Amino acid sequence: MNPDTFFSVIVTTRNRSDLLSRALESIAKQKPCGTFNHEIVLVDDGSSVEHKEINLSLLTRLNLKTSYKYLEYSRQGHGPSHARNRGAQLAQGEYLCFLDDDDYWTDDTLLATAHSHLFAKNNRSLFLSNQDAVLNETEIVDKSIWIEDLKILFPELEVPFIGNVDKEKLLSSNSFAHLNCTIISKVFFEQLDGFDEAIRYEEDRDFYYRAIDQAETVIYNSHNVSRHVIPNNKNKTNASTSLEKVSKLNMQIYSMSKIASSATHKKLIKLCNKRQSYLTYELAYLLINEKRSRSIVLALKGFQLSPSLSLVKYCYDFCLSFFRQAK
Repeated sequence: MNPDTFFSVIVTTRNRSDLLSRALESIAKQKPCGTFNHEIVLVDDGSSVEHKEINLSLLTRLNLKTSYKYLEYSRQGHGPSHARNRGAQLAQGEYLCFLDDDDYWTDDTLLATAHSHLFAKNNRSLFLSNQDAVLNETEIVDKSIWIEDLKILFPELEVPFIGNVDKEKLLSSNSFAHLNCTIISKVFFEQLDGFDEAIRYEEDRDFYYRAIDQAETVIYNSHNVSRHVIPNNKNKTNASTSLEKVSKLNMQIYSMSKIASSATHKKLIKLCNKRQSYLTYELAYLLINEKRSRSIVLALKGFQLSPSLSLVKYCYDFCLSFFRQAK
């Protein structure tokens, strides 16, 4: 690590130079953090030659310390977990930040604010914030997507709140903090073994839960600091195929099972078991439509994981659906 570099902002990209420009510019606009600097680590997951050249020219334009890592072309890419882990290996900063190439920071004081709260903290520290989301670049989504619901559940966390928050409150949220709003010490990141490279979907949720479980200090900033651009799934050619859905559900179930078996926090274990149960039922429903006998086994497994009253009804509905399909 470089003692003069406090933050490393890791951005991963693949053939999206037009969107990447806005993300990088939002980092360049960050106000100085006293005598400490921040750097950009751009990991290019196999972009075409044309996009690679544009990406390099974008970095040259920025008046910031930058580093660039090009991962050799792979048809499906190396995946977000692998790309971010490579970025973390290259990072010189004491703390790691993340920003998706199609999103951007909206608060130019984010790093300065985080620095004032993280300076001289222990190594196992997290700094979490909120963000808003937009559809079609302009339509702001008026619902809780990440951990905005903490302000409703706990009025004392309403804006403007910045300070330590306990894990019980964080795990009461119905979701997790987006990586755009997550800052973690590099030492702690390495202790967690980074992102699980077996996961290509909701790898951010997997990382968030593992980090919350092991963190010694969590600082929560109730302000919105970034903007998430919700992708238009209509532009995806195979986004709704059952194969992709099955693959995503399997990755989610694997993640929840893994965390539930290794976590130390009781509320997190309960949360992961419950979520795994619902995901298992969802997979069972999907397999019913494909008339796979494995669906009934999955339904029973889901009930065994979390036999709550709501899941009794869910199981009942499942059985009705199963036997209707069997006729």
